[in-house]
Amino acid sequence: MKVSDLPPPYGSTNNSSGFEIPTFPTGVTIGQVYADFMRYLLENTRVSFEQTIPNGAAVWRRLGSTLAVILTTPNGWDLTQQSVLRWAAVEAGLVNAENQHELLDFVTEGEASVHYALAYSQIKTWLTVGSVFAVVDVGGSTVDSTLYECKSTNPKVILEEVCPSECIQVCVNSP
Repeated sequence: MKVSDLPPPYGSTNNSSGFEIPTFPTGVTIGQVYADFMRYLLENTRVSFEQTIPNGAAVWRRLGSTLAVILTTPNGWDLTQQSVLRWAAVEAGLVNAENQHELLDFVTEGEASVHYALAYSQIKTWLTVGSVFAVVDVGGSTVDSTLYECKSTNPKVILEEVCPSECIQVCVNSP
């Protein structure tokens, strides 16, 4: 396994890591790939919702256009990558051009991990004002890390990043 110091620039063709990235078919963009995938997820979510929720089809017809979408991204991604995902979400019908800024939001994978830990773990038993902790998300192709300090626990938990988040691209070479 090789680890580079920084994630490759978005759309980069520099492949110094040795990680083989297959090319897309002619005329297909990464945005179109994301849009197709999001369209597939939305359609199957709708079908599942309609089949498992009492009166699901009527509920979806009434509320589907107000569905809030939160996408997680690696810590190293910025507005450049988010703009591609935003375009794809509109293209896929997750949100429309008029409501995209109200119904579509982005959160880093590190932030999502913290929210999950706050909601579903025993973190509240040791989280005190002044405590510092690290969140490390080892995902499919990146390792994201963030260091937080707890500023408040009452009336609500307030965390502050101690230093900027880090994102390292991980490349695994097959034998």
